[in-house]
Amino acid sequence: MATALNGMVSKMVAQALWRRGFHEPALVTQWASIVGLDLAEKTAPMKIAFQRKERTGGALHVRVDGAFAVELQHIAPLVIERVNAYYGYTALARLALHQAPVGNQSDRIKTSVAARAGSVEYGPNHAVQVSPVDGIEDQGLRTALRRLAEAIRDDSSA
Repeated sequence: MATALNGMVSKMVAQALWRRGFHEPALVTQWASIVGLDLAEKTAPMKIAFQRKERTGGALHVRVDGAFAVELQHIAPLVIERVNAYYGYTALARLALHQAPVGNQSDRIKTSVAARAGSVEYGPNHAVQVSPVDGIEDQGLRTALRRLAEAIRDDSSA
């Protein structure tokens, strides 16, 4: 019996994010729509830390590109407000900033949006079909997931 790859991967991702304090994986996957594209290009959520046995007043650990950290400190109340509005209660009380390269978030955001929509992106020479695993940075994991998807597809067509 074939199982949808999306379901298996979603469950694994949800478990990994749960361990990092993200009780709703959508905070990570929808980061750009929650905080806005400008902030999402320079930041990335890392984890949420709560006091023991609490689920309110936590600290969201955010990776931020070096020079932007000062600006993010000034607009931290806005980010906290947006995340709390997303959750629907006062989940966060503060941000903990970690200066580190965020990488090219805009490419990952565009790829993620295109993959969810099932669209085709047009490169300089021709159209390129976007795969849901294209946004995964780890080459080994991306290759393993592609092979798994092919095996499941082959198994279900047999």
